[in-house]
Amino acid sequence: MGKLWIFGDSFSASNSRNTLEKWRIDYAKWKGRTTKVWPEFLNDTLKLKIFNLSISGTDNYTIFDTIIDNIDKIEKDDIVIIGWSSTLRFRFADKSESFNSIRPSTNFKKSTLNSSYEYRNLSLDTINEILVNRDNPLYEHELNRYIRFINLYLKDIKTLHWCPFQSQHPHLKITRIDEIEKIEKINEDTNNEVKDYHYSENGHRELSKIIYNKLYE
Repeated sequence: MGKLWIFGDSFSASNSRNTLEKWRIDYAKWKGRTTKVWPEFLNDTLKLKIFNLSISGTDNYTIFDTIIDNIDKIEKDDIVIIGWSSTLRFRFADKSESFNSIRPSTNFKKSTLNSSYEYRNLSLDTINEILVNRDNPLYEHELNRYIRFINLYLKDIKTLHWCPFQSQHPHLKITRIDEIEKIEKINEDTNNEVKDYHYSENGHRELSKIIYNKLYE
């Protein structure tokens, strides 16, 4: 049986993990159940063995690391779908000797998952200056080199690259999804009872259909 490999950030991560963000918990309570995400809807059609290795709140360097950690397990009948994150995100090694992703609009004293972290010899001003520096097309070109390398390595594998932040990154060599801004969000599904802008379950279902068509067009 072929395998479906999913790499990405919170727009692809499963809702069936041990640690969930508050917005996922609130949405599940509103729906009265754990909701499905687009890789699961997609695999209802493909019926492959699914490996969803997406990490919420992550950066592209960590996504690339996750691909490297698994690339030798990918075989010719597999499908690989990579949802790249914003190139504004990056990472630092924290005092626990672990990488931690830095994201715009993050409270730098607490991560998205409410886990404390501190950095050696780095001020908040330095972190903010780096965030501003990363608003440069050079970082998109850097990611394009990663994409080129992956495509060459997986040249015989059906591979699709996309990005939930594609409107911010016009230079990325990805599969463009014209409908991406119209995909229903959680706040729309819940009439703003859950104020979050990730995709709703209906949005994930619609995205799965779009990605399926992009895979086989």
